[in-house]
Amino acid sequence: MCSRAISLILLLAVPGVTGCGRQTGADRDTEALRSAWALLAERNPDAALPAVKGFLQRHPESAAGHFLLGKCHLHRSNANTTIALGEFETALALHGASPEAAFPEAGFASGASFAAALHRDAALSLMRAFYDASGSGVPVSLTVTALQRALDHVRKGLENAPDDAYLREMLATLEGLRSPVPLETGREITI
Repeated sequence: MCSRAISLILLLAVPGVTGCGRQTGADRDTEALRSAWALLAERNPDAALPAVKGFLQRHPESAAGHFLLGKCHLHRSNANTTIALGEFETALALHGASPEAAFPEAGFASGASFAAALHRDAALSLMRAFYDASGSGVPVSLTVTALQRALDHVRKGLENAPDDAYLREMLATLEGLRSPVPLETGREITI
């Protein structure tokens, strides 16, 4: 009886014996987010897309997952700014339920820095849609709403990260686009 008790204690106490040293589902999901982020950083959104979609099937309530899916759609060669914007705004709504939630796997150590990134990328998708529409001959007067929404997102992003240089540059660009300066002489921004 004593040897069985010792065996049971060893099985419970030694992770290698019980298999507890294996990666958990949460660890796999964290690794999936890190891998997807790394692929996006390498400008490979098509490779990140299946991992992000798989993650979101398991965690549809994840603001980080929707953020990454938005980035995949925004940065593909055949970008879909409408889907990207929808994903960023879904992530913002989910993040609003727990605004302290960060996304450390992507370098956002605080909830505020993550919220700023969500607003920044929502604004980027609107700006890209604006530039695509302008390049297709759509009159600027029909894109004013998109510009205003982008400006609203940038301002909300700056509320969360007032010193963010990229958001400040976006603000200057958007305010310049709202002025009567023709688009051809306006400021450029890399999207």
